[in-house]
Amino acid sequence: MISRPLPWGGRKPTWVPWRVQVLSYVGAVSQRLRDAMKNAQTHEKVITNASLQNAPRDLALNQTLHYLLSNRLTDGALVTFEDTEDGNGLEVWRKLAQEMEPLAVSSQRGCLGAIMNSSTEGGFKTCWEWWEKQASDYEQLMGK
Repeated sequence: MISRPLPWGGRKPTWVPWRVQVLSYVGAVSQRLRDAMKNAQTHEKVITNASLQNAPRDLALNQTLHYLLSNRLTDGALVTFEDTEDGNGLEVWRKLAQEMEPLAVSSQRGCLGAIMNSSTEGGFKTCWEWWEKQASDYEQLMGK
């Protein structure tokens, strides 16, 4: 039996372990919802229920996530939950991720841009080693 994630009150030091726990739990239930949550974490624009109207399955998963979070969030994190459109779990997740990891979106874009725009100064071997290090750092940032 899979145990539910522990409640979380919005403390930054406990965000990453709790995020991992929730994503693992959700992934055991629905890989599609887990993928949607991972995408929402770095989504720059507000996610609305209206934007999911043409995808009834995604709207249902969004509402399922909303219910799950309503039972796991406490204290400051619950304030974020309450300040979000009803039934919109993906937006709650996006807000929490951006509150806890505000540099994630810009860091990911910046790292990828640096990798793609690398120069060949210093010779092929130096360039290759630098590129591998940057690619590894990017993958670590993305959780791959």
